[in-house]
Amino acid sequence: MLLLVCVMVTTTMFAQAQQHKPCKPKGGHSKHMAQQLQLTETQREQMKLIHENGSTQRTAIVTNEQLSASEKESKLKAFKEEQSRKIDAILTPEQRAKAKALRQQQKHRGSKHHAGAAPVVR
Repeated sequence: MLLLVCVMVTTTMFAQAQQHKPCKPKGGHSKHMAQQLQLTETQREQMKLIHENGSTQRTAIVTNEQLSASEKESKLKAFKEEQSRKIDAILTPEQRAKAKALRQQQKHRGSKHHAGAAPVVR
């Protein structure tokens, strides 16, 4: 659930940081994923903590002007993998399978949406 949000927000933040625009993450996807995965209240609280802590880490990477674009990209990739492991750890096997399927659907929709988009000019 939150993995999808983290991936999408992180990707958006990285792209926007390259354009020097502030990022405004949206919370609608996390609500939808929570409903689809039928998270327990405990899982929702754990996801919220993972997301809040991750947001701070992600912002630190994106706004670090001492890092090159490739260094930021590398650190963000490692960050996303770490977030995925944390999220997977609180999901049941069934929820992990469902989350994986939902992420694939979203990835597929995202690639269709961005297929005609102009490349980012730096």
